[in-house]
Amino acid sequence: MSQPPSSNNGAYYVLLSPTNDASFFRLFLAVSSLADKPDDAFIDSNGDGIDGDVTRAIFVATSGNDSGAGTMAQPVRTIAEGIRRAAAANKDVYVAAGVYSTGALHLSNGVSIYGGYSPADWSRSDANIPQFNASAAVAVAANNLTNSTTLDHLTITSANATNFAESSYGILGSYSPGLIIRRCTVQSGNGGNGLSGSGGIAGTNGGNGVTGQPGCEDSTSLFCDSCPRPQGGAGGTNSCDKFGGRGGDAGHGSAGGSPGLAGGGGTLGGAGAPGESANGIAGYTGTNGMNGTDGLAAAEGDYGASGFVAWVGGSGLDGTSGNGGGGGGGGGGGTTDCDSYGSSGGGGGGGGCGGTGATGGQSGGGTFAVYLFASDAQVAFCTLITGNGGNGGNGGNGGAGGIHGIGGNGGPYGGSSEQDDGGNGARGGDGGDGGRGGHGGGGAGGPSIGIAHPGGSTPQLASLNLVLGSGGLGGSSSGNAGSNGMVSNVYP
Repeated sequence: MSQPPSSNNGAYYVLLSPTNDASFFRLFLAVSSLADKPDDAFIDSNGDGIDGDVTRAIFVATSGNDSGAGTMAQPVRTIAEGIRRAAAANKDVYVAAGVYSTGALHLSNGVSIYGGYSPADWSRSDANIPQFNASAAVAVAANNLTNSTTLDHLTITSANATNFAESSYGILGSYSPGLIIRRCTVQSGNGGNGLSGSGGIAGTNGGNGVTGQPGCEDSTSLFCDSCPRPQGGAGGTNSCDKFGGRGGDAGHGSAGGSPGLAGGGGTLGGAGAPGESANGIAGYTGTNGMNGTDGLAAAEGDYGASGFVAWVGGSGLDGTSGNGGGGGGGGGGGTTDCDSYGSSGGGGGGGGCGGTGATGGQSGGGTFAVYLFASDAQVAFCTLITGNGGNGGNGGNGGAGGIHGIGGNGGPYGGSSEQDDGGNGARGGDGGDGGRGGHGGGGAGGPSIGIAHPGGSTPQLASLNLVLGSGGLGGSSSGNAGSNGMVSNVYP
């Protein structure tokens, strides 16, 4: 098979095996003469007044009526009705020049459709090509055609796809080795754009740690006051169980303060040392969460029996949450004049929660003049025109990570007549920021292909003029963008 030309604008594609133009033409004339099938020379070989067989056809013209007899004198109005009548009577369909607009045509096994007829006298020539404009994204559907079923001297146009990721097909065939497409112009519309992915949800922020309590005098000696032990400040909260650690309680007299507790996923804060003016050790800062992994871009899609199926880009993974900050250590107690408590430690800040991952964009729909799945069909002497592939959908942006909570300050000094020489509690550590959610992958642009023949098809191709549109643009993504759609005369 000759390779497709590098230019896809008005490309002329010729397959020399198994046949070339001359041998294909001679073979067709030889077969046609046996039963006066409509032929390229427009010869009336059986003398009934037309190219073809009057007794073996249902006639269609724009001036007809679907309640008519389907004869030359009383043609039916629509090609679909002509197919229905012909299938019931084991005949073919002869179509006069004119514009026919309706939904998709569904071919019937063994019922051929021949154009080129004059609506005035049913003479046949290249000047009388009927135009079939489908209002659907599939103009002609050819399924399970095992007997010879020919489309000849017709212009077929499908509509632009209107749904997300929908493809447009001039002719969509599956499991149809009997399909023959000759002397036709087949044009597909534009493919539909892929649906964009949704963005991730931002993580909630961590709460701030609570300030520790001030120191106070606490002694049983005469003229001394008493007070409850100053408690460490509570850690900051959040919605992802990465709370800040509670601050350490104050020490009493010659005892040191308690260490601050570890924040969620974090480490312990230090303790205050005993003795005069011994301050607690600050809590540890929480570790930031990791960003979520970005989703992969979508591949182009899958070529199946029902047509081209667009794929969706990968979703980003959720970001992890930041750890909570450790609580600050409580201050050591004092012993001058009266025993006293130092101030307590501040609570650690809560960690920011991770953002959720975004979803990927959908690949764009394709545009195919002829799509043949598991169909060793014949396509010859045709002009094939494609629209533009649909653009891939954009990948969503991952949700931002939540902001960390601030550690609470150590408790304030309780005053010389209360706390006296007791130490101050330490500030709690800050929480860590939450990680960003992964970005969704972009969808690939839809392809623009003259003849697609997946599913093991080996069609016979001869003398094809191809005019191809553009492949769709790949969807954008802050992570992995989609690739542009392919443009190919014949694929694969």
